[in-house]
Amino acid sequence: RSRASFPRATVMGNAAATLAISLDQEAAYSGGSLSGRAYLYVKEEIKCTALQLEVFGAEFSHVHWTTQETHGSGENRKTVTKHHHAYARRRLLRVVVTLASFPNGSLPPGSYEFPFSLVLPSGLPSSMYAAGGGGSCKISYSVKARLYRREWHKFDIRAKRPLLVSAAPFPPEPVPYFASPHTVPINTFCCIPNGTITLGAVADDTRLSRGETFGVGVAVDNSSTAQINSVSVKVKEFVSWRAGGHSNHEWRTVVAASFDPLTLQGAAKKASADIKAAASPGEARDAVLHRLYETLHSGSQRSSLVIPPTARV
Repeated sequence: RSRASFPRATVMGNAAATLAISLDQEAAYSGGSLSGRAYLYVKEEIKCTALQLEVFGAEFSHVHWTTQETHGSGENRKTVTKHHHAYARRRLLRVVVTLASFPNGSLPPGSYEFPFSLVLPSGLPSSMYAAGGGGSCKISYSVKARLYRREWHKFDIRAKRPLLVSAAPFPPEPVPYFASPHTVPINTFCCIPNGTITLGAVADDTRLSRGETFGVGVAVDNSSTAQINSVSVKVKEFVSWRAGGHSNHEWRTVVAASFDPLTLQGAAKKASADIKAAASPGEARDAVLHRLYETLHSGSQRSSLVIPPTARV
């Protein structure tokens, strides 16, 4: 098999030989199988002892922070901002497999193919990258191949390619969440009461993996003179990393859905006279909570969201 025919392979080598790696799948699950082939093209006889494959994973963190130092006094007083950096690294995975040994100590010219299959350990976190506050963090995996040379003055022939790993999916049993209705007073000019707005929500599941779909429902009661402009649901992701006793973090929205207030039951504003003519506060609140509960459980005001493959879970 020629160099040009290596499928989806990362090719590295020198004039004497070329080594390449091809994976049967671009991504793998923690605890799942990983298979592929190592390709070796030998142009001229080469002295070697073994061909090894290594699957490697590690997490890296870079934290940035600042401090201020003041020097001098009076007109000569000056404050200087100093930037600091700290780094940390932790190995997550290292599996080494010998694909072939060469007892004769050499290989004649030709094209060689070495299939491999292994099972990744369970509990591995997903490949990811995040940046914030001047720092960054990542979890990365790679597959490496190495042909060991006999001569001390000859470099070993190597190949390397990245591997995307996803954490094992969560159990299929959903973990739903019912958000207790929250009431906010609406005031004009900061202190003139103009009623209240109450919002409730429900989520089908709160334990989600990449690519999973889940439903959310909302219910609203607008017992105020204010108009509701929008109602939205957002799934936010928080990533924090540490090094050298300091930390950076990043917040981001991974998926969102919007509801048209004109289509939501109870979202229309009320006249001041209707608010004043309402039942006693206790009775009115009981009626509002009952209606919100019925709306949420009827499933009439719902939207489906999908956790994107770029989520860092």
